[in-house]
Amino acid sequence: NTKRGGESVDKIYCMVADIDGKHKNAPSLKVILTKISDYEFVAYSTHSHDPQKGNNSYRIILLL
Repeated sequence: NTKRGGESVDKIYCMVADIDGKHKNAPSLKVILTKISDYEFVAYSTHSHDPQKGNNSYRIILLL
């Protein structure tokens, strides 16, 4: 039994997606933002984000 296990969880408030630019097929942040614009979210680029080199690295937190 872990502290993050099902028995310890009362509610889930958000979902976090970590898009890693190591995958060359990762969509740009601009593309993702158009798809989630109807939702409440926080999105930000990470340290390794460099779209000019094809490295799309960002994190999205979607409120559920």
